[in-house]
Amino acid sequence: MVQEPYLQPSNAAYSGSWWAGRNPFELKQGTRNLIDGNIFGIFYNGIAPGVCILFETFYATYVPSQVNTQDTSDYEVRNNSCTNTPSDLEMSGGSSQNVVNPSNFRRRIWVHNNLWNQTNGYAFNPFPTEAAAQGRGGWIDTLESLDFSHNTYYKVGGTGGGTGGPSLQFHLSGGLSIQNNILNYNADTGNTPFLSYGNDEGSIPDPGGNALGTALLGYLNETTWANNVALCQWSNSNPASYNEIPGAACASYAAAYPPGTFWPGGSSLANRVAAMGWYSPGTNFRLNSSSPYISGGSNHASDGLDIGANMDELEAAQGKVSNVHVSALSANTANVTWLAPDSFACSLDYGTSNFIRGSGSWTRVSSTATGPGGARVQTAALAGLTAGTTYNFRVNCAAMQPTGTFQTP
Repeated sequence: MVQEPYLQPSNAAYSGSWWAGRNPFELKQGTRNLIDGNIFGIFYNGIAPGVCILFETFYATYVPSQVNTQDTSDYEVRNNSCTNTPSDLEMSGGSSQNVVNPSNFRRRIWVHNNLWNQTNGYAFNPFPTEAAAQGRGGWIDTLESLDFSHNTYYKVGGTGGGTGGPSLQFHLSGGLSIQNNILNYNADTGNTPFLSYGNDEGSIPDPGGNALGTALLGYLNETTWANNVALCQWSNSNPASYNEIPGAACASYAAAYPPGTFWPGGSSLANRVAAMGWYSPGTNFRLNSSSPYISGGSNHASDGLDIGANMDELEAAQGKVSNVHVSALSANTANVTWLAPDSFACSLDYGTSNFIRGSGSWTRVSSTATGPGGARVQTAALAGLTAGTTYNFRVNCAAMQPTGTFQTP
C-alpha cells in the first residue's frame, strides 16, 4: 500500500492545500482477524499522529451505549512490513480521545515476524523539520495475552516532547511474552523505551520509581522478557538534527535493563549496526554468519532460531521474487532463474522492447522447477537469441514482476 501526499489538491475542504491520510491500516473492532503478508509504504501523514498498523478501541464516556461494544480480540499480525511510514504499530484498549475502559482489554494477540524499517514521524512527514511532526514508535497499551516475538525494528522513532520517541513501548498490560525481537533504543522521550507503566496515551512513569529493570516487569504483570536485542541509536529522532548516543551512555542504559537484553557494542552507531550482523542495513535484514544473534550464535533466540524476523518467510508471504539472475549465457541462449514465493510456476517475457506502457512485443516462455530448492527455484530457458543483442525480461509472478537486462556475446 503506497500513498501519495497530494491526494485531494482541489478539494474545497482542504482549501486547495496538500492532504495526507493518517493510518494506512486501522481497525476499531472485530475478532479473529489475520493480518498477513502486507507491504505498507511510502505513506505520509498530515492530519493527526499516524500509525502504520492501528488497532484502537474507543471507550466513550459521553456515549454510554458504546461501552464494551468494540472488542478486537484474537488477532494475528504476521509477515507485514512498514517502510517509510509514520510510526509503526499501535494496539490499544483505549484511545487518545477517550479514557481507558479497563474491562475491555484486547486479548489473545500474536504479533510475529514483522519488519518496521525507517518508520519515523519526522523523516517521512512532507515537512520533516516542522516543530510538531506527527508519528511515533510502537505503542502496546492495555492488552492481555500478547505474544510479541521475532519482529525487527530499524531506524524507528517518532515524536515525543517535540524530539522523538522510542521504537516500542508497553503500557498497563498483562500476560505478555516479549521475546526474540530486534528493537531500537532512542533516549529522546519522557516515557521509558521498551518497558513502561501508565494508563493510555497520558502514560506516567512507573509509580514505584523503577524507570527500568526487572522491578518494572512486575508492573506489567506476568510478563516474559527474553532474548531481545536493543540497538542503541540516537538521543533524538529528528533527522534534521540527529545526535548519536555515545558508547558509554549505551553501556549505562544496558546495565539498567533486565537479563535477556542483548546490546550490540561499539563507540558509534555505525559500529553497533555492524555488530548486529545484518547483510545490508536498511535493505537486507538477514543476519550473516558473523552475527551473535543467529541460531548458532552465542546470543541466539530463546527458541534456538535467529533473533528478529525470518526474512525468507516474510518475503515469501508477501509474494517477493528474489535472486533473479542470468546464467548459461551464449550467443543464442540464456537461462533466467529466480526464487519464487511459492511453488506456482511463473512465466517469463523477454525481447528487445523495454516493457514501458505496454509498448513493443515480447516472447513468453514457461518456467521449470530446478533443484535443490524444489519448486520455488524456477528457470526459464531462452533459445534462438541473436548474438550481440541487449534483451529485457520480466518475471511474471502473481504479486511481483521483477525485470532485468542481459546482453548476448
